[in-house]
Amino acid sequence: MNHEVEIRDGCTYVHFRVEIDLSCSAQVRQILLDVVGKYPLTVVELSGVSVIDSSGIASLLDGRQVAKRRGHSFELAAPSPQVMRVLGLAQLDRFFIIRDH
Repeated sequence: MNHEVEIRDGCTYVHFRVEIDLSCSAQVRQILLDVVGKYPLTVVELSGVSVIDSSGIASLLDGRQVAKRRGHSFELAAPSPQVMRVLGLAQLDRFFIIRDH
């Protein structure tokens, strides 16, 4: 799994550089669940993700749900155009907090 977890300024940043589809979405979900809630904010950086399918979106939704349950924030950062397109089609571009960087 090509990813990196960075703790900076009291926040957890998770950088994915992989196609997030059925073949790895369970791993992505587990990575997110392992880090969500350790700090008040988790930011998932998606500029290196060229493909995401419904299972990948479900992993992001699970991470957001766990963060919210723990009283923490969960944001997406710099989604690639392909990821933004899928988020928009699913009308989740208004559901997630999305940063430019």
